[in-house]
Amino acid sequence: MDALIKRLKKHEGFKGYPYSCPTGHLTIGYGHKLPILEKQAAAILVDDICYVSNQYMAWKGRNRLKLTLVRDEVLVEMIFWHGFDGFLSFKRMIQAIKDGDYDKAADEMMDSESGRKYKMRMYELSGMMRDG
Repeated sequence: MDALIKRLKKHEGFKGYPYSCPTGHLTIGYGHKLPILEKQAAAILVDDICYVSNQYMAWKGRNRLKLTLVRDEVLVEMIFWHGFDGFLSFKRMIQAIKDGDYDKAADEMMDSESGRKYKMRMYELSGMMRDG
């Protein structure tokens, strides 16, 4: 199986974006046809969550924060949604979290551009931040 995987990777080549293969099908990766199945997307989501969670845990450790699981999950979702650099741009929210002022952190979330544009999603997340 390892030899087959290695050979297919070599022959198919990797493309991290959708492209049209010689048969005319829209594909991605190593010749995987699009669209993908929901279970495949779910597996990718779990992989992405693990990656983002590792970024978050490293950041949390550097900042010596002790948060509830609910607040951890809110911040992981913020990183997933905005990317790590985008998350870091929430400076007032982050400072409020460091200060232990979760009401202010929630207010800052709602007052952000994302909070104004995606009110329902941010309302749910800010409520979780507030209540812990």
